[in-house]
Amino acid sequence: LLPNELRYISCKNVDELWEAIKNLKGLKVVAFRERSGIPEIIPRKIKANVESIVINQNPYGVPAKDKAKWLEHINVPEKSENIYYFGCTAALKLPYLAEAMVAILKGSNVEFGVLREEPCCGGYALRAGYWKVMVNQANRLMEALKRAGAKRIIVTCAGCYRTLKKDYPEYLDGFDFEVVSAVEVAWELINSGRLKNFGLLNVKVTYHDPCHLGHHCGVYGPPREILHSIPGLKLLEVSGREEASTCCGAGGGVKAIHPELSLKICEARVLELVKTGVETIVSACPFCELNMKDAVKELKINVKVMDIIEILTEARKSYNPASTGKRFI
Repeated sequence: LLPNELRYISCKNVDELWEAIKNLKGLKVVAFRERSGIPEIIPRKIKANVESIVINQNPYGVPAKDKAKWLEHINVPEKSENIYYFGCTAALKLPYLAEAMVAILKGSNVEFGVLREEPCCGGYALRAGYWKVMVNQANRLMEALKRAGAKRIIVTCAGCYRTLKKDYPEYLDGFDFEVVSAVEVAWELINSGRLKNFGLLNVKVTYHDPCHLGHHCGVYGPPREILHSIPGLKLLEVSGREEASTCCGAGGGVKAIHPELSLKICEARVLELVKTGVETIVSACPFCELNMKDAVKELKINVKVMDIIEILTEARKSYNPASTGKRFI
């Protein structure tokens, strides 16, 4: 990889390994990226995605009004102390993931709301070096959250979670909301007995740690606790897990500007994971899910790729006390 290409990979391992920036952290890394080639060197595709964030409130070039289409048949208030932040990728690429999270929250009797005109978090722009765009997005989101009466933000996207959890407090004054990932909330609900009645899932799975959730935010335990809690499910781990986990290749704009490279990185990761003999790869990031599905298709292997929230909804759907003979929790 050339340095200009390398600077757009944001899996944190690369940031630590790259000689020129290995001792820089957080804001310094972003500032280095901006000073070292923005806007002269930054790829056109990245620029277009950032422009779309400003215009459409998503990096995909989709009109802003379409971001909440998945909510048309779902009755959820817009004001609550708990706001579910679904993010651009789930809303526009994996709407069933957003719907699954709503089902989990409703099924656990959690009072929550959503922002039907949800602003993009701007994390994509930040990691490309456009920190001012991210700050504008952050202020826009913060105002929307205040109007909604929010105190706690629940986030399914690992990239959005990292942005709200780590970046906003560094860049903004007054961002005092509690930010929790979907897996942390799900495990909290299971552990307290509010999320229950799981059916038997006789399936072997392995778990892929998303970089933004794991390497960046240190969330390793809750997803594994969740999987261990599902009756019949068997979790088979690889040696490259948790802190030793490798990137799926989708983040930092790599999927956008180097799709072939991104796919090759992901194929290597998928092949490592399926050596365990599993039927399903589970993760907790829509970017990882999309790239891994592409890799599985390219490799022509019979393996499912699912988000952990999807696994939970499947377990709830399969619950039948009469046939399973056991209740969970």
